[in-house]
Amino acid sequence: MKRKFTFILLMLIASGVSAQWSSDPSVNTFVAGSGNNHTYPLITADPSGSFYISSVSSVPNTYFNYHLQRIDGQGNPLWGTNGKLISDNQCDTWISRYDLVVDTAGNAIMTLDD
Repeated sequence: MKRKFTFILLMLIASGVSAQWSSDPSVNTFVAGSGNNHTYPLITADPSGSFYISSVSSVPNTYFNYHLQRIDGQGNPLWGTNGKLISDNQCDTWISRYDLVVDTAGNAIMTLDD
């Protein structure tokens, strides 16, 4: 058993596997970067060990956009730099409530005022 563990450990080191989650609490793990402020983050795990992270970005003096990003267990973004734009319908008043959950099949369910 010890020999098998050592072999797996050496293979991981040799392949250059490294986590993307920041080990420094003063440095954030990058989730989305559309150039606008992302606020109201929600995070939830799916059954496979990945995470969904939603956020709301504000477009200055206009409206709010809702975004969703999927992160694997090592902290790697799976849906590109900005994640997926869920809604860019004009919502120019305020954010009263939105929510994010995952069903048993690993699908994200996001509810929002649009």
